[in-house]
Amino acid sequence: MLKGIGLSSGGVTWFWVMYGASSIAGAALGAALLSGGFARRIALSAALGSGAIGSLLVVHGENGSVFAASSVLVGLGSVATPAIVTFLIRNRTNDAAYPFFFTVGTASLGLGQLSGPAVGGLLADWFGLSAIGWFAAASYGAGMLAAAADGFFSQRQSMTAANLKESRHALPAP
Repeated sequence: MLKGIGLSSGGVTWFWVMYGASSIAGAALGAALLSGGFARRIALSAALGSGAIGSLLVVHGENGSVFAASSVLVGLGSVATPAIVTFLIRNRTNDAAYPFFFTVGTASLGLGQLSGPAVGGLLADWFGLSAIGWFAAASYGAGMLAAAADGFFSQRQSMTAANLKESRHALPAP
């Protein structure tokens, strides 16, 4: 895709170098976001949102700077996403259920890695190269919205559980 939009071989090389470096940084940032509180609830949305914005930049990019920014933004979320999903699965399951849900989560991520390029290739054949960026942005965006809803509802659930726990302690003993 990058050679098709006019980047030199060196430009393509640097695109992937920046993507790799930002993937490493994204993993570290994801770990920091998982430290707790509000950041934990938005970690997955942030990683997927970064990919969505980076994908949109590719669609509208006309120079190396835009492609560099795209590479960094997509890279920030690419490695962080499976790490955050693994954390969330571990955090929300007991020891007996973890292997099953980890397998389902891993298979889901694998399905996306398998189907994304196939669907993107078909869309590019039908609608041109920019369709790949639109498809990636829509996929990341849908995931970001689902993660935001999960963060919102898990916060409400934990607040309700905390309120119930408090109210039990506030009642006089029978």
